[in-house]
Amino acid sequence: APAGPMEVPLLRTHMQGMMAKFGFDPAGHAGKAMTHVLTALPHDLLVSLRPNDLERVTLTAMSLTDRPRPKLLAVRSPLGRHLFVFVWLRRDDVSTAMRQAISNMLTDAADANLLGWSITLEDAGIALIRYTLDLPDRSVKVDEAALDRKLEMMVRGWEPAVEAELARQLGDKRAAAMLVHYGKAFPADYRAAYSIEEAAQDMLCLVQMEREQGKIVRLHDAIHDDPKKLGLKVYNAGGALPLSDIVPALENFGFTVIEESPRSLDEGKLAYIHDFTLQLKAGVDSAAVMARAGILESALADVLDGDAENDAFNQLIVAAGLDQQAVLWLRAWFRYLRQTGLSYGLFNVVDALAKNPAVTRGIIALFEALHDPKAKEDRQNRGKAG
Repeated sequence: APAGPMEVPLLRTHMQGMMAKFGFDPAGHAGKAMTHVLTALPHDLLVSLRPNDLERVTLTAMSLTDRPRPKLLAVRSPLGRHLFVFVWLRRDDVSTAMRQAISNMLTDAADANLLGWSITLEDAGIALIRYTLDLPDRSVKVDEAALDRKLEMMVRGWEPAVEAELARQLGDKRAAAMLVHYGKAFPADYRAAYSIEEAAQDMLCLVQMEREQGKIVRLHDAIHDDPKKLGLKVYNAGGALPLSDIVPALENFGFTVIEESPRSLDEGKLAYIHDFTLQLKAGVDSAAVMARAGILESALADVLDGDAENDAFNQLIVAAGLDQQAVLWLRAWFRYLRQTGLSYGLFNVVDALAKNPAVTRGIIALFEALHDPKAKEDRQNRGKAG
């Protein structure tokens, strides 16, 4: 049996101080609860904590004994190099996936490395997972309250919150049906990484994916701090798409792929979401691209489904503000010119068109006029009159 706090001089002093501070009777319920908590928690860690941190951990653990719920506390070591994170969960909520999702959330939030973790099953159906993180940057700020809110959302509040967001857009009945169909497929690491609004949008795209039986593409401007970057998601039924198929297509649209975060739903059996961070070319900003998001999403989906050509002409949709039909005309025009002896290659032509968007749109306006039946009839009538 673990030693009681009365057997550890430093803990005994701290416990007696807290008993006196809060007026707990050592023989009463609160006093016994405090003794139990200080017996169960790891003594090697407790003796290293500052008195106020020890007090926070002790009182939190005592409150959870009477009312089990998800709770997170983050405590720095006295020298600031390590971060000790206490996470209490109901035993039914503990799983390997949940533990790993919490670990990822902590390392991302603190820009830290995980040194180790341990789990203890306590009374009243509570489990304590204790993480130890190494902080290379001792000045980093950790928002404990935000992490605690994320934890609670991950464990018990995520599905109701997403349903409420969907109900706001679709109505209660459709929202409830979507949660029944898709909710359980979203793993804990996804719930920790994305907002409720983003989860609702992802579910709407899954509905579209199943309805159209093809790949769905969605641009999002979640990267607000940089107007030269955009987020883009590709939804595919079943497993992951080879990056060797997606990345060249994105590059042909004029994007540079910075990173990709894959998300598997229902272990890939329902869908796979590729979440890309894209860098825009000079002269293009995210607001201009988002204003024409529908055109770009449709064009990229056609390329990924094999219904449209995958070449550098596609970048004119972004750089020159064209649509898919305009790109088809320019592609056909280039091939015709090549047959007549044009010496310039595809990349040279596309680069010239991209750098002169006004001229490019003028060429398209000419094509449209030549192919407009009414305009053609007017030219014929003028010819007869002449």
